[in-house]
Amino acid sequence: MDYRAFKVNVTCVEGIEGVLSFVNFFHKSKVYAAVSITGDLLANQETPLAKYFGENPVWNWPMKFYLKESKLQENALTLRIQLRRKRIFGGDEYIAEALVPLKNLFDGNKNVMDENYCSSWLLSPSGGRRGFVYFSYYFSRTYAATAESDGNSIVAPLSAWDC
Repeated sequence: MDYRAFKVNVTCVEGIEGVLSFVNFFHKSKVYAAVSITGDLLANQETPLAKYFGENPVWNWPMKFYLKESKLQENALTLRIQLRRKRIFGGDEYIAEALVPLKNLFDGNKNVMDENYCSSWLLSPSGGRRGFVYFSYYFSRTYAATAESDGNSIVAPLSAWDC
């Protein structure tokens, strides 16, 4: 089975005025992005809490995922970027999310192995638009998986970023 490494760098969010203006007695609201690939194995990663420049959170945080090539070509994988507010009590609050089919990102490039820049709408839980998320992404060439696999998890090649 072939795999392809996918690197995504969540850069910043723009246009969500009023959402992050909550200030309590001790500190300003803190936001992070939870990034996952849906449609195959659960792969979740999170950015650290955002650095602020006005109302727009900034991360510039790279992440790596390994995708099954067959799932990518079937259009079965989706990049999901959720914006969440860190709370002390009651768990973190879901603010908005962006869903981007990976097949669209993969097919939309003339040279797949170049770094590309993209933006996507953030949609609120009610379905309304809440601003944009900006990110860059990169697909590596395909690699065969190593023989060591425990069923559901992927043992990715070590040389995936040597291209």
